[in-house]
Amino acid sequence: MNYKPIVLLSLAIISCQSKEEKESLARGREVYITHCISCHRDTGEGVSGTYPSLIKPDRIIIAQTQRAIGLIKDGSGFDNGMRPISINNKEIADVLNYVQNSWDNKADFILGSQIDSIKNQ
Repeated sequence: MNYKPIVLLSLAIISCQSKEEKESLARGREVYITHCISCHRDTGEGVSGTYPSLIKPDRIIIAQTQRAIGLIKDGSGFDNGMRPISINNKEIADVLNYVQNSWDNKADFILGSQIDSIKNQ
């Protein structure tokens, strides 16, 4: 798989962020590469009809963040759907920060300490 586009995109995104945000994006990119890239692709476009696109700047709202946290922690519940991913809350926040601030998506950064309260809102 060619990771060059994801690396170039990551470098462009990271140049406009605070130190903490840069670190979260870098960690989130690693989580994305490890757990998400095989289904959602290196450009976030997913696979039509199978794996949804993550390029949805109009849908980056708290409800989407709640849904994403639930999918990561619990899976989709469908036989061929997303399985739960065994990562901690900091890793969840980092990968969400990466996804929600890549591919023209823009959202506020979240912290690992906020994950459970966001999920339960």
